[in-house]
Amino acid sequence: MSSDGWIAMTESSKVSALADKILTFVLPGVPVPKGRPRMTKRGHVFTPKKTVSYEHSIAMAAQAAKSKLAGGQLFDSAVMVTIHCHFGMPKSWSRKRKEAMLYEPHIQLPDLDNLVKSVLDGLNQTYGIWDDDKQVAAVTATKHWSEESSVLVRIEKIQSGSENEWHRDG
Repeated sequence: MSSDGWIAMTESSKVSALADKILTFVLPGVPVPKGRPRMTKRGHVFTPKKTVSYEHSIAMAAQAAKSKLAGGQLFDSAVMVTIHCHFGMPKSWSRKRKEAMLYEPHIQLPDLDNLVKSVLDGLNQTYGIWDDDKQVAAVTATKHWSEESSVLVRIEKIQSGSENEWHRDG
């Protein structure tokens, strides 16, 4: 882990990332969902500070991971994004309960769709990853209990002409 609090790709994974168009990074800390837009008394709409700060953290972690790769635009066509949201278990839980809940689904707030939105909006602020999150053609997302809170993000190019699950008949 770097002094900035994020984990980028390892040396051995850099080469495969260039060849396969894959970018992976981990942002430690509790995942933050996209907050609802707020309005001032004068009618000005704004995004909550917590959301803005988290999206900036996502952007910085993604940029740091991208900087370890070759320059230029990383993804110029359709991509698949995988997001794993890990929620640390409360310290008040017994050891037995923690062991039983490790990697079990996290079925309480925040909603998974809002977590995905905050990650994608953060990635939109990153220069050289993609033009816009409209390029995201597939998303896989999970949220589950873990020993420590973090978000793992993986972005990969969807190969044109490849057999994709959503393209199959039957």
